[in-house]
Amino acid sequence: MSQANFVEFLKQKYQTNLIYFDDFMNESLYSELGFFTKEKIRSEKSGDFLTSPEVSKYFGVIIGNWIKDQNFKTNICELGSGTGSLLDQLNYEKLISIERSLTARNELNKKGYKTFEEINEIQEEKIDLFFGNEILDNIPCSIGIFKEEKWFEKAVLINESKLSYQLVPIREENLNWIKQNEINESEDFEVEIQTRLDHFLLNCLDKFEPRNFLFFDYGFQNHERPMRKYKSLVRTYKDHHLSVNPLENPSNTDITYDINFSAVKNFFERNGYKVSLKTQREFLFENGYEQIFNKAMLEYSQLDGVEQLILNSEIVGLKAVANDNGLGGFYCIEAEKL
Repeated sequence: MSQANFVEFLKQKYQTNLIYFDDFMNESLYSELGFFTKEKIRSEKSGDFLTSPEVSKYFGVIIGNWIKDQNFKTNICELGSGTGSLLDQLNYEKLISIERSLTARNELNKKGYKTFEEINEIQEEKIDLFFGNEILDNIPCSIGIFKEEKWFEKAVLINESKLSYQLVPIREENLNWIKQNEINESEDFEVEIQTRLDHFLLNCLDKFEPRNFLFFDYGFQNHERPMRKYKSLVRTYKDHHLSVNPLENPSNTDITYDINFSAVKNFFERNGYKVSLKTQREFLFENGYEQIFNKAMLEYSQLDGVEQLILNSEIVGLKAVANDNGLGGFYCIEAEKL
């Protein structure tokens, strides 16, 4: 879809020439014209990005070990399942999937998974666990900017067929989020405000009273933000590479941002959960990674030829999901109801 067509869609829907960034991001990703609602599957080699379960089939096996240890009695629900690469690895019966892409839901249905487009469509009364891998960063954020001793937020200005940013007074809810999470007043970097993420999680809490949440994603804690070299942590992906400014090719690129895990931790603690925040690598090693890796290395030493090459590919994937400088450096947050 051309930018001009998407801009016209925004004009018709909002009947204004200025919309907040979180609305723009939501339309770019999830509207009828959005990036994730088109026919193409995004999380695969022929798509736009790969995540840990596509890199290693053992990522889900290790999460399955953790699930088994928790002894869940009712359903568990994955948020943003794609075509089910992670679900396929879990070996668990009572699985529910939330997936916005119709194409991906069709693939999941063929595999026998119970799928829904939205949380509110789920009919089950209880869900023990909500989990997701690289899904939080696609829940739209607002963007706060501290300038001349005041907080503003970014809006998107629609001018004919072009888009540009404009600063507007910050909404009270977003200002409250900044204060509640003790965000520093600094002109050195923008703030990705996660109020929509809070609303999404609160909806899960109110509707299902889940025992646990488990999420993996790239991000930071408050004290780490000044060490990030970029003023903005919003970015786009296309064809497995960093892409253009979010305004340059809307609805045709993945818009994402680094998650503030200090804020996610605060949310869960305010709502009565015990929270454990660690790296993906630490989670994997706590739940059977070393045994799987050592077994693979032993088998590798006993094979040759094509079989050894195949196993070597699996070992490379195992190393990648635990690499501190890559996927292994992502954060993992576990939240358990007190």
